[in-house]
Parts: sequence; structure tokens; C-alpha cells
Amino acid sequence: MKGFFPILAVLLILGYASALSISAPAEIPASTNWPFSVGLDSQGSYTKTSIYINDAEISTVFPAGTISDARYVSSAAIFTGGSGQVLYVSALGLSEGTYTVKAKAFNGDSVSSEQSATITIFKPFGEAAKQELKNEIKNEVSEFENTLGNVQGYQEAMKGDVKKLQDDVSTLQGLSSKIDELTGKVDATNSSISSLQENVDKVNEDVSPLVAEYQEKQESEKNGPLAGLASFASNIPVLPILLFIIVLAIIAGAVLFVKARGKSVYFGKDKRINELDSFTIKSSREEEDMAKELSDGKWAHK
Repeated sequence: MKGFFPILAVLLILGYASALSISAPAEIPASTNWPFSVGLDSQGSYTKTSIYINDAEISTVFPAGTISDARYVSSAAIFTGGSGQVLYVSALGLSEGTYTVKAKAFNGDSVSSEQSATITIFKPFGEAAKQELKNEIKNEVSEFENTLGNVQGYQEAMKGDVKKLQDDVSTLQGLSSKIDELTGKVDATNSSISSLQENVDKVNEDVSPLVAEYQEKQESEKNGPLAGLASFASNIPVLPILLFIIVLAIIAGAVLFVKARGKSVYFGKDKRINELDSFTIKSSREEEDMAKELSDGKWAHK
């Protein structure tokens, strides 16, 4: 039991200890100093840890924390923390290409542990590339401004369309009100027509008996004693008879005139009286013949 606790303590210490590791950026501009770090192996015993870029050794670290052979680096330092010792390196700039950073822990002449990381060195923009990029950015900005202007134009057009639509809606609302008003008037007219029709029907009901009574009376009068007389009178030639009466009245007037004149004037055997009598008699005969002709001839009523 007493021997268990020292073993547990060692395991706990080893659990907090760190193994060999490398932390480096994936991409770096060419000809630019760049940093990376190496976590030293604190779990096992090593005599040294060597750092390489590709196959070129740039630095060596010993367990006591000393650094030697720091080549191709700007600076190198070791910091000790809760997780062990960490080597921080600022490497010199490299040319464009792909490189491998390696860390090897040696125990004597043999390698006890090893870690690596790959980095890419890219060529930064030159003046021509920068100008080209600026032109592209400028073109993009100009196109964006044009697009923004078009969007603003579309917005103004949409405002106009919305205003027109609102006006149309207002017009339709006005038409709807007028239609409602006209519908009310039509309904009122229909009501008046219905009322008038009712009055007409009522008048027809009141007048129909009177009309029937009048028609019956007309039929009875038509079939009465006077109906034959009226029919006979309609067939009498009125115009010839009237002319005949007028002619007779003229003859009678002439005779009376002659008689009255004969009483007041002495005619004797005067030739003029005889001529007058002859003319009177002749005129009377002609008038009688004319009257007869009118009564029986072409002037007779048909």
C-alpha cells in the first residue's frame, strides 16, 4: 500500500508532461521573417533536440535549456511553463516554395521522437499585381455603384408604380361608391315601378267592371229598335236630297216673288210679262230636270 502512492504520483506527473510537438503557420509571404514554436519532449530522457528546415539544421537545444548552432534564424529562446519547455524561433525569410519543419529528439545517437509540419511560402504582390488588383477593386466598386444606382432607379420607379396603384385604388373606390349610389337609385326606381304596377293593377280591377258594363250597354243599344233606323238612315243619299231641297226652295222663292210682283204691278197683256212667265216656267222645268238627274244620275249617293 505504501508503494502504491509513489507510483500514482509519478503517473500523474507524466500525465501532465508534454511530448514533442511543432506549431507553425501554413502559409508565409516570401522574404518575410516568420515564427514557429517547438514543444520539447519532457516525458522521456533525451540528450538533445535538433530543429530542421527541410534537411538543413537551424538550431540545437539541450536539456539544460541551452541553445547552440542557431543558424538561419533571427532569434531563438526557451520558455518553461506548466506544460514543460517551449522553444520559440523567429526564422529568416525564405523564397517561394514548400518547406518542411522538423524536430528530432536524440537519446545518444538514436532518435527517440520526431515531429514535422509543412509550410508554403508564396510570392507577395508586386507593383504590377498591386495595380492590377487596384484596378479590379476599382472596377468592382464602379460596378457596385452602377448597380446601386440602378437599384435606386428601380426604387423610384417602384414608388411611382405604387403611387399610380394607390391612385387607381382610390379611383376604383370612387367608382364603387358611385356604383353603390346608382344601385340604390335603381332599387328605388324598381320599388317605384312595383308600386306603380300595383296602382295600375288596382285601377284595372276598378275599371274592368265599368268597361264590361259599358260594352254590354253598347250591345243592348245596338240590338234595340233604333239600331235598324240608324242603319237605314246611313244608307239614304243625303247630298242629292239636300240639293233637291235647296232647288225647290229657290223655285218656291221665285214663284212667291213673281206672285208678289204681280199683285203690285199691272201686267195686262204686256209682252214682257209673257216673256217672264215663259222664262219662269222654262227655268222651273230645267231645275226639276237637274234635280231628277242629280237624284237618279251620276250624282246619286251610292
